[in-house]
Amino acid sequence: MGERVRGLAAPFGFSTRHALLLKSADLLLKGAPMKKCYSCQETKPLPEYYKDKSRPDGVSSRCIVCDKAKRKAYYKINGSREREQNQKWKKENAEQHSKINCEWVKKNPEYKAREYKRRIATDPLYKFKRAIRISTYRCFSYVTEKKKRQCEHYLGTTWEKAKQHIEDQFVEGMNWSNHGEWHIDHIIPLANAKTEEDVIRLSHYTNLQPLWAIDNMKKGAR
Repeated sequence: MGERVRGLAAPFGFSTRHALLLKSADLLLKGAPMKKCYSCQETKPLPEYYKDKSRPDGVSSRCIVCDKAKRKAYYKINGSREREQNQKWKKENAEQHSKINCEWVKKNPEYKAREYKRRIATDPLYKFKRAIRISTYRCFSYVTEKKKRQCEHYLGTTWEKAKQHIEDQFVEGMNWSNHGEWHIDHIIPLANAKTEEDVIRLSHYTNLQPLWAIDNMKKGAR
């Protein structure tokens, strides 16, 4: 509903709050169920409340406007502490966090695509890291003489030597035919790079290792 509300507001220069008021008036005329907001004490249609399955009527006790204002005030005071606690939980529950994150992304593919386009358009370093990751993958997955030569400048050695370096670290069950079940992982993640020079340094073949896909996802940018 948020996108529709903003769409309603935009042509007239209204704020989201004004658009919600217009939406409420429209729903009122159509006879939509109403409810009094616990905070502002205004009576508004149920669609102007966030859903809450724990409540008898299925919506929050506060309207969307009041709920957002409450959250904003809370994070202004407690934002730093909340971020620290979240980071601590993620570190202590890396596997669970990775699983939850992967499941959410699968259910919301449009978010991943939108975020990827945004990062590519606004973050040159991210774009460069992405290009290096893709090049490294293709270098060992779709082998041609041209690709071999192209990747040697950042691998820091010949393609043949880099390939042998990966093979020397294979564990039982790994081979090139099942590449995909295992990944070529950067031991020190490219995510740590702050400059393009850092990206090149971390792309050196000595920073590469084969890692089972599930272990690589658990590792994340660590």
